[in-house]
Amino acid sequence: MYTLEMRTILQAHHNVRGTTKSDACTGKYARDGTIDIVSKKANSRTKNIRVSKILLVVTVFFVLSFTPFLSIELVALSDERLIENLDNTSTVFYQLFWRSYAINFVVNPFIYSVMDTKFRMQCKSFLCKRLNE
Repeated sequence: MYTLEMRTILQAHHNVRGTTKSDACTGKYARDGTIDIVSKKANSRTKNIRVSKILLVVTVFFVLSFTPFLSIELVALSDERLIENLDNTSTVFYQLFWRSYAINFVVNPFIYSVMDTKFRMQCKSFLCKRLNE
């Protein structure tokens, strides 16, 4: 059975044979005018790796910021009078841990701006439009 995917792979192999070395590296058109599918797949793979790294960092920061909140809630569930009997220093830490999940909301834009150039450019464009109004 000759599927569309097999046809695409065969066409990509044919296209690579018709390209020069610089075309295959830059993702330009083949000599016969067809699109170089292999270099597009390589670019797609690179983009997927970059997005995966961003998601990994966001997930790690989420877990780190949510863990104190979760732990303080579990402790509070086990002993309801614990919160009432806290001294001033413990109350401050309790309140800090209780709101620690919000750190994730603050950190996410910084993660995206550092790791994603498209996000950074869109933010600059948005801010410039808002400032010029």
